Amino acid sequence: MNLSDILRRAPEFASLPTKELDILANAMVVRDYPDGHQFIKEGRPGDTFYIIVDGQVVVTRKTAHSVADINHLKECQSFGMVSLIDHGKRTATCCADGPVKVASLPRAAFEMLYHANIPLANHFLHIVSRQLRHDMRNLANQIRKAMAQDSSDEMKNALLK
Repeated sequence: MNLSDILRRAPEFASLPTKELDILANAMVVRDYPDGHQFIKEGRPGDTFYIIVDGQVVVTRKTAHSVADINHLKECQSFGMVSLIDHGKRTATCCADGPVKVASLPRAAFEMLYHANIPLANHFLHIVSRQLRHDMRNLANQIRKAMAQDSSDEMKNALLK
C-alpha cells in the first residue's frame, strides 16, 4: 500500500502536486483499528487528522434527546482537520464501523507541515473552508426543513380549530 496513492485518490488531496503528497504521506502513520474504536470524541480538543485507508467510520453528533448518525465515511475520506486549524473542540464523534485502517497526522506533525510548507498550509485551509461551507449548507437545509415543518404544524392546528 502506497499512502501517496491513497491521498491522490482522496478528493481533498487529488489536486496536490506529487511532491506535497509525498511529504504529507511521509508525515502520516498508518494503523489498523478494531470495530468501535473511537478516533474523535465530541467536545474534546482536537489533536489528530485522519484519512481512511480501508474500511468505514461513522460520524455521530449529540442532539437534544439522542445521538444521531450524521455521516458514514469510507476509503479516501478524511476527518478531524478543522480543530487542528482552529484549536477548537471536536464537533462530532467518529468511530470505526467494522475493522478499519487509517492514516493519521498528529498535531505536532501537522503544525510542522503547516509552518514549513506553504502549498500544504494553503491546501489545509482550503480543505477546512470546504468542510465549513458543506456544514453550513447542511445546517441551513435542516433549519429550512424545521421551519417548513413548524409552519405545516401551525397550519394543521389552525385548520383543526
